[in-house]
Amino acid sequence: MDKVDVRKTVNKVKEFFKYDYEKYETLSKYSTDLKGVNYDNTKVNSSLNTDKVSDLYIKAMQAKNIIDCVKSAIENLVERPRKPYKTLMTLRYMKHYLIWQVGNKLGYGLSQTNEIHKKALINFADIFLLEQMKLGVPVDKILDLHVYK
Repeated sequence: MDKVDVRKTVNKVKEFFKYDYEKYETLSKYSTDLKGVNYDNTKVNSSLNTDKVSDLYIKAMQAKNIIDCVKSAIENLVERPRKPYKTLMTLRYMKHYLIWQVGNKLGYGLSQTNEIHKKALINFADIFLLEQMKLGVPVDKILDLHVYK
């Protein structure tokens, strides 16, 4: 089994939430609104590129799967005294609290909050990977947030 580079994995998960999560969230909202391409329609419309529509639909469905897996992963994080991973991740990434606000809410100082945050991010990466497997995401489409040594 490959060893995980903890520092780089923590950074990769932070980058996912900072740069990618919002894009997936936005796209996923269209997964139920978009209609599949109707190939039975005999009317030719030169302004509609069915491949692009299909690609957009697939991206929206994949984004919905990712958002569902993120929410399930956070929901399944440990929630114990001194390991409030679920609450920390919910406050930080679902409710958009700043890290010092999360610490205040949890009753921890900033350095202790940062340590708990790192552990929560590693646990999130593990569970997020498992949630995708559980959902049946094809291996080549799985978004692995781990960085291996």
